Amino acid sequence: MTPAETPTDQIAAIYDEIEKVDSVITTAQRLLADGKIVDLSALEGRVESLCDQIIDADVDSTDDISQALRDVLGKLERLGEELVAQHEAAGGDISDMPVKKAIDAYEKDS
Repeated sequence: MTPAETPTDQIAAIYDEIEKVDSVITTAQRLLADGKIVDLSALEGRVESLCDQIIDADVDSTDDISQALRDVLGKLERLGEELVAQHEAAGGDISDMPVKKAIDAYEKDS
């Protein structure tokens, strides 16, 4: 935390980043609805930035942030479902995707 950056400033910055993540998700969903291919690299960068800000934050209570993050996670889950549906509609089998295989491998170890 820089001397001019208070916990209130940090929380505001986190909310700004949450809004940016939400905007990227909304754009991706709109593109999918139009039947277009979606590049998620911007989303990955935004989520990474959000996570870094949360890790670096010096705040006592994160209850409000937690709810906003739960909302973002719900939107990410819906986006994932929409991506799977698009892939399957194009004749693909989601089980052939490397990410799906990796997720399945970790779930088996749990």
